[in-house]
Amino acid sequence: MVTTPGVCSTTVVVLPRVIWPVSNTGVPLTVPTTRWVPVTWLVTSRTAPSGTARTTSVDAGAEGPTSSTVLVEGGTNWHESPDGHAAELADSMRISTLGVKSVRATVGELAAREHPAASEASATARTATGRRMGRVWQVCDPSAVDSWGPERAAELTALCQAALADERLTGDELLAGCWDDPGVVLADPGGAGAVSAVVRRAGDFAVGFVKLVAVHPEARRQGVGRALLEAAAEWVWSQGGTDVHLAGSAPFFLWPGVDTRFTAAHCLVEAAGYTETGAVFDMSVPVGFRHPVPEGIELRRALDERDAEAVDRLVARRWPEWSAEQRRGTEQGTCVGAFDPATGDAVAFACHSVNRAGWFGPTGTDDAWRHRGIGHALLGQVCTDLSVAGFRDVEICWIGPFGFYAAAGGSMSRVFRTYHHPKP
Repeated sequence: MVTTPGVCSTTVVVLPRVIWPVSNTGVPLTVPTTRWVPVTWLVTSRTAPSGTARTTSVDAGAEGPTSSTVLVEGGTNWHESPDGHAAELADSMRISTLGVKSVRATVGELAAREHPAASEASATARTATGRRMGRVWQVCDPSAVDSWGPERAAELTALCQAALADERLTGDELLAGCWDDPGVVLADPGGAGAVSAVVRRAGDFAVGFVKLVAVHPEARRQGVGRALLEAAAEWVWSQGGTDVHLAGSAPFFLWPGVDTRFTAAHCLVEAAGYTETGAVFDMSVPVGFRHPVPEGIELRRALDERDAEAVDRLVARRWPEWSAEQRRGTEQGTCVGAFDPATGDAVAFACHSVNRAGWFGPTGTDDAWRHRGIGHALLGQVCTDLSVAGFRDVEICWIGPFGFYAAAGGSMSRVFRTYHHPKP
């Protein structure tokens, strides 16, 4: 966000996996191509100086626009206020009830508001799943599994909501994590459980990762989880993998390991022959965190082609292993860059909501520009965005420097154990 006084900036509308840019200067911005949910979004932005509002309604449609534009006139830069954010947001930007909770809402919940027929069909499927859960499951054979494609995303979402309710996994997150990133989703024929796996390759090496294991609470302790883990391992071996990890399957993952609170999951993987390899940590930073932008730096989203290419070059040169995540963030409009105004070069970047809504990262600052407060300014910008979406905290997943986030008011929030199983 450019914070030069008197210069109109960019306001955002929060969508699932998307921060939709709206130009306050009257210049239309092209909406990034992404997956859309068939709902209507409303945004009202105050126009300067009178405070009168202009509301724009956009119907994304089933497929969504790939080149549509939204225009909001005038406006003040609500990011310039150093301390308040709830009041300033209420005054300078109004997002409809759909938009405010969209990042956390499931695809089905959103679609239900405008497409009740589709919602009713989904509810019928969930009811059928609930009826199936009343019987005793007999699946213990790893070969007796089905392969699910993305058309089964609603079923996987319903299963995860039952098995991992506190995670609040959305259909969009599961589509991105399990199918957009090529791999496999294997499920019990009756829908009692499912596992997602992927193989990462580097030269001649191929390593498998289990991204997700979900078993309905009423189907546990009947061999379903063990059978799914074995089926995932067999699939990895068939793809040339040498071992299987329960760890962060970078660049795209749903967790960086197995949460230490998931006692049943730890018992399952130990019984299946996995051995612990370490631990990784998450921290949480309140969305109220703000930090001034250092002099000689401009912060803005990498929305236009020049800025996007500048961030691409920076990440490819300094952190090539993060390029895929950063590009997804750029495509979604959730990548913020720090730019040298003299050259237009990107000197730092930060993304959010790449793998999970509200999760921060990746982020990095070029060595020559470190220790100037740029990293904290980027974190503050992400906190501002997520406060609009109704989040109370930003989850810093798979953290690196503890001190950097602690200085922003962060505290330890989650601990994950990682596991490994070699090919027999």
